[in-house]
Amino acid sequence: LFVEESVVNVLTRVIGLAYGASPVEGARPAEVVERAREVMARRFTTRLTLEALSREAGVSLFHLCRIFRARTGRTLHGYLNTLRLRASLAPVLDSSDDLSQIALRLGYSTHSHFTAAFRREYGITPSSLREASRSRRTPPSTSSPRRPTAPRAGAPWRPAAGTT
Repeated sequence: LFVEESVVNVLTRVIGLAYGASPVEGARPAEVVERAREVMARRFTTRLTLEALSREAGVSLFHLCRIFRARTGRTLHGYLNTLRLRASLAPVLDSSDDLSQIALRLGYSTHSHFTAAFRREYGITPSSLREASRSRRTPPSTSSPRRPTAPRAGAPWRPAAGTT
């Protein structure tokens, strides 16, 4: 989706510069953006192409890319990635599923692609988040570590055994 959208943006600029106008579409931009959001919300775990998304939204892919970004301030790819990453939080935190399996279920092509996107969005890797979450959930030990005690008042000081 990212590569397709980038190519479309370049072509849109070239066409705009060459012809000085953009194609007129029949649907209102707010409705088109909402349809695109609905499609992405339903299908964010599958491979979604710009062509399929624009067909379901009822506009050309050039027009969809342009008005989506103008209305939301985000690219289609960025929005789709955010949906996937938000959906990843619960399985990362609450399940023992392999992170590679979570990544594939959410539509990422590889574990590394998922991890890089997760780190960019949240500033931490999924495995680090999982580890931190589990360490906070671990109940404290019933036996506390032995704390060093201060010498009694007036007791003579003696070096620890084996230090002399």
